[in-house]
Amino acid sequence: MQLTVERTAQFDKKSTLRFTIADTGIGISNDYLPHIFDLFSQEDNSATNKYGSSGLGLAITKSIIEMMNGNIEVKSVKGDGTTFTVAVTLMDCEGRQDENNELIIDTNKISVLVIDDDPVAGEHAKLILEKIGISCEIAYSGFDALEMVKLCHARAKPYNLILVDLKMPDMDEIETTREIRRIVGHESPIIIITAYRWDDVLDEAISAGVDSFIAKPLFANNIIDEFRNALQRRTVQILQYTRQT
Repeated sequence: MQLTVERTAQFDKKSTLRFTIADTGIGISNDYLPHIFDLFSQEDNSATNKYGSSGLGLAITKSIIEMMNGNIEVKSVKGDGTTFTVAVTLMDCEGRQDENNELIIDTNKISVLVIDDDPVAGEHAKLILEKIGISCEIAYSGFDALEMVKLCHARAKPYNLILVDLKMPDMDEIETTREIRRIVGHESPIIIITAYRWDDVLDEAISAGVDSFIAKPLFANNIIDEFRNALQRRTVQILQYTRQT
């Protein structure tokens, strides 16, 4: 299998990407091609037992791509292989990669939301981030954070990174993360910041949508490194999902 990614257009901080996934497998007949994205549709009904397939994968993939205002096409020759082409327009990333394939973060284009019930800790985080050019806002509770996230999401200007304090009263870090994910999906990395051990909440936090953890006291370099790591992990996950589908 071969995966290629090309940028075919760029305008107003958005890029149109074309993903081409080609294999040299058994191919698809011309008669079946028009039905390949139908629900529960399979060219060979024995595939359910042989490959564990239900005929839903391509239908779901097409639905997701169309919700992103993209399109998917397929070409195939029976016995010769299949090529899927996906085109979708996405917001440009706030970083780029250097010659060592490491993502470079432009701090002047990053906006961060810090959620911390401790005013001193919140102001400290804002201070160290603004010193390196990062725009930062503070929410002193999970409830306040949700309103701020909703507003930015509605304006199509989501926070690039969200830092959530561990052990907040009322709405804790797990519930706050879950509610944020319901609003924004996975468009913003979420990192928990804490002066405590996070072993006890690790599995639950990751399940809720947390990307990583950072120990207090905060340092700008640590935040940037974890932000970079979160973005790179997401890139890998997207590529893996594309290959699987």
